[in-house]
Amino acid sequence: MGCGTSTANDKDENEGSKFDFSRRNTIVEKPNVEVEIGKGVKKIDPERRIVFIFGGPGSAKGCIVNDLKAMFGFAFISAEDLILQKLPRKAAGHGVEAVSGTHGLADLLKDNPEYLTLDWVLEILLEEIQKFPNQPILVDLIPNLKFMMKVDGFIKKCDKEMEEFERKFPCAFALNLTLSKETLLKNIKNSHSPACSKPPSKDPRDASSDQGDEMDTSRTKRRFALYEQSVKDFLHYFSLEDRIVRVDTSAAQVQAIWEAMMDFFAAEMDFSANRVINTVVLFTFDQETFQSIDTNRYPMKEVLLQELIKQPQAPAEDVLSVLAKHLDESALQTRSFLVDVSGTSIDEEHISEQFTKPQILFVDVNIGQLDYFMHGLRRKTDRKKSIFRKKAQIYKQ
Repeated sequence: MGCGTSTANDKDENEGSKFDFSRRNTIVEKPNVEVEIGKGVKKIDPERRIVFIFGGPGSAKGCIVNDLKAMFGFAFISAEDLILQKLPRKAAGHGVEAVSGTHGLADLLKDNPEYLTLDWVLEILLEEIQKFPNQPILVDLIPNLKFMMKVDGFIKKCDKEMEEFERKFPCAFALNLTLSKETLLKNIKNSHSPACSKPPSKDPRDASSDQGDEMDTSRTKRRFALYEQSVKDFLHYFSLEDRIVRVDTSAAQVQAIWEAMMDFFAAEMDFSANRVINTVVLFTFDQETFQSIDTNRYPMKEVLLQELIKQPQAPAEDVLSVLAKHLDESALQTRSFLVDVSGTSIDEEHISEQFTKPQILFVDVNIGQLDYFMHGLRRKTDRKKSIFRKKAQIYKQ
């Protein structure tokens, strides 16, 4: 497992990398998500099953953690959660009056910063790790709460403490979700939909909104700077033996980042999937509709359901159970499926029977077509469609 760079496009540089949306005069390029693997990175095994994960604001760390838990069976330990749970007990043991809530803990650490030390945090992490025997574990060491990140006894040069920690639980590597401050600010700016933004107002009374945006940007910059300061010593520790997997999250598209992560854990770590996640499944009820889907525009794995099951007319619950198992087994190959249910007990009449009562349909103004679910495309127009027109275009191909 040498040092190298893999991308979300490594499987086939031509297939699926660009789509020509001629009907919209739109070209969508699949983001390039680089994964750089350090030479010292070890495969996760029973001896090295700990992965420290680092990711600042805007890095999609929360989404990645949830997906790794769901697909690959990782346990997750948050140092911040453990501190919030155990620090009041520690303080009570020193005769301090009971404290509660983040404000109470912030005041406690302001007067008693010695209660929060790195060796104590690693100690309670070790206790928590023992609750997950034989299971790969993600550890999020850097808290989000600023008052914790500013405690010098916790956020500090960590070599001695981490070496002691690894004598008991060696780490496979550190997973670093990288993002520059400039890219973060650009992504935040680009995330505002044109349909929701207003033109600049000449009325001085509206200047407060501009000042609010500047304040938000300033807060983001300060938060990012604090995160970088907090994480640098821990990243330096793992860099000493080149044990870092760096993932470029600047694409700001969670699905593209996740696909690169999924490829890494499947190919480099030899992980198998527990179940399929973040999946698009399009059902058709007849061969004519099945064959009419433009699979160049919407690349999907074709599934003929009646060929998967021995008894196509078995109860719908049994048929869907077989389909779900097939999707799980295909989780590492594709995330989009085109399923023909013709010839099985699942038909339009059966589905209609499940929805005999009037239904209320809620539709996001930016969602509704298959383009969104397959390629993340949103409408880029100020003109709003009526809810009735949106309903008619749900999953339109």
